[in-house]
Amino acid sequence: MTFYTFVYSQVLFGLPLQTTTLFGTEAGALLYGKSNALNTVVIGNPIIVSLTRKWLSLSNVALGGVFFAVEFAMISIAKSSMALFLCCAFFTIGEVFWTTNERYFVANNTSMSHRARFNDIIPIIKGTGYCFAPMVGGMVIDSFSMTWLGSSLSVLVGVIIVLALKKKERKMKTA
Repeated sequence: MTFYTFVYSQVLFGLPLQTTTLFGTEAGALLYGKSNALNTVVIGNPIIVSLTRKWLSLSNVALGGVFFAVEFAMISIAKSSMALFLCCAFFTIGEVFWTTNERYFVANNTSMSHRARFNDIIPIIKGTGYCFAPMVGGMVIDSFSMTWLGSSLSVLVGVIIVLALKKKERKMKTA
């Protein structure tokens, strides 16, 4: 979750910087606002959830991370407003896969006696990603003049961890 929220936060601070750099302050701010309006989680949520309800929650979380990775790779080369809108669509799809399944997995894999404790610690785990993202992202921008490819690689690390957890979960169920 920390890897996912780390890259999720990159969009919140990095995308406004990119849009103002590419299109100027006024046009960039307007484009950033429009891209946030395009975030169609409310519309996409029921469709994606109904299509994937039989999939394992960890598969959906991993797929959400893959959509994030593709979005970040695409945004690193995006130069037009339409390209940025397409990136935001990928981001939204990834967000739906991730957010609708992460808590579901935790709830189904904790005992009733510990569920409240896990639900209390999750915001701290996720907050760690939010906390460090602007600082690390800023250092990456200063050092390498890019943050999106680093974010793409970072979320892929999270995807690998989720897939390893999925593999372990399958072994435990067959044992």
